[in-house]
Amino acid sequence: MVYGEGTEKTARAPFAYRLGMTMAEWACQGLMGLDPTIHAEALPLLPGRGPAWSPKNGQPDLVGFRPKSALTWLIEANAARRLGKPHLAKGARQLSRPGLMSSPHLRLLCGTSIEHRVFMTIDVEAVDRTTGHDAGSDDQEQPTNEDDADLLELAHSRTLTYFALQGLPSESL
Repeated sequence: MVYGEGTEKTARAPFAYRLGMTMAEWACQGLMGLDPTIHAEALPLLPGRGPAWSPKNGQPDLVGFRPKSALTWLIEANAARRLGKPHLAKGARQLSRPGLMSSPHLRLLCGTSIEHRVFMTIDVEAVDRTTGHDAGSDDQEQPTNEDDADLLELAHSRTLTYFALQGLPSESL
């Protein structure tokens, strides 16, 4: 409603951009437990960056870090009036460009669509650059730097939110 009727045409792209970045930040901090994210352009000396890490080559939108972990999170935030596969594919290509990172890292693609209803997609991929394989594949062990107790505490902290959403009538979701 705000996007369609309360935003003039020239301001719609910035509105979608800001909403997409806000949703990505919320997902990273609120759902994934990352520290506050940082714009990639503000980190020219990012540890583990590869030779292709450059603003002129295109960078992810945000970079995040999890407390107690050395892994870097690269975050691409896409938003559009009607987010589709082409938007998400472009974001995925930007995150997986060869030479972007030379160390193990995680990639998070966050897509937010505004019309007809606001919805968000989140794709997370762990990458181990030393082997050239996705760290989440069957032949590779997923990198974990967190204790099981930390993961259990995180799951418990989200349980009430899950039950609250589950209890809402479907027309309210």
